[in-house]
Amino acid sequence: MSNQTSLPPIRLEVYLDDNGKYNWRLISKAEIRAQSSQGYVSKQGCLIAVKRAVAQMQEAALIEV
Repeated sequence: MSNQTSLPPIRLEVYLDDNGKYNWRLISKAEIRAQSSQGYVSKQGCLIAVKRAVAQMQEAALIEV
């Protein structure tokens, strides 16, 4: 078992869920800030989705409403 106190405070996690599918989540200050909307059959597919999500966040326009 890993020591959770050594985890970075802001991180992207890829994990296997109870249905055997891969998911991702963005953790900041021990809270889930964003997560995948679906499970992925392969870890590779999940990692591709993470990279796309990060790229889209960097390109997103900030609009104050």
